[in-house]
Amino acid sequence: MKQKFKEKYHPDCYKHRFLDKLHNLCQGSRSIQDYTTEFDDLTLCFEVQEDFNQAISRYCFELRLDIQRIIFIHSHKLESLKQANQLAQDIESPSHFLQSVRSFLKQQSNLTQTLALLKTLMASL
Repeated sequence: MKQKFKEKYHPDCYKHRFLDKLHNLCQGSRSIQDYTTEFDDLTLCFEVQEDFNQAISRYCFELRLDIQRIIFIHSHKLESLKQANQLAQDIESPSHFLQSVRSFLKQQSNLTQTLALLKTLMASL
């Protein structure tokens, strides 16, 4: 019954169109939640069968690069796609952004101090 329903309402051309959409899916300027919702809809609709590593790779491949990098660093700790999604949402949150800005400003401050020290040393030569 389920197979007949799929044959009638999900013809092959329809399936190919949505699989293409899944392969071309990217986060862009969307939130993690919006990206994940569309990712889940497309994978569930056509019962995409992948092992865990393939699913994580597909999910993360088109996330924003900053989020992608952090998830791949922590990928050995992930046990589910849901955990990857939660990590991505945590990274996207404003508190994580503020922490990153503080870290960047601290690095800039250290760089400024280092440059001032180098200028002093160069002047003394």
